[in-house]
Amino acid sequence: MDIKPELNPTVVCNCELLPFADESFDFVMLDPPYSEEEAQRLYGLPYINIVKVLNEAARVCQSGGHVILLHRLLPLVHPEETLHKKRLQLIGVVGVFTIAGYSNMRALTIWRKQETLQQFMEQEAGTPPPSTSTNISKEG
Repeated sequence: MDIKPELNPTVVCNCELLPFADESFDFVMLDPPYSEEEAQRLYGLPYINIVKVLNEAARVCQSGGHVILLHRLLPLVHPEETLHKKRLQLIGVVGVFTIAGYSNMRALTIWRKQETLQQFMEQEAGTPPPSTSTNISKEG
């Protein structure tokens, strides 16, 4: 997937609005431009909205799947996160350095998508999940 058709990707699209159904993939890898300058130089486009990109990645990631972001930012919490993004549990962050040194540091951030949306919403609302057991009482 890429926004540049001349690279012959399978899917041409903007990563802020993915043309896939919810929970389509078990693994989503993001490696967007790291700055406004790189977005202009590489793609001739404005810099991405990282919150929208992560919301979309979380939306298309299946429960139990992983979202991985290689970037200079370490996005953990934002007020515009969707319920899909809130379901991502941070697994780890790895620092990746290029030959140029610390000024080009990248962080590989790894999340795992938790329970189903219904389970998450019930948990957020404080509603216990429906019981699968049956209570049998004895009289007498």
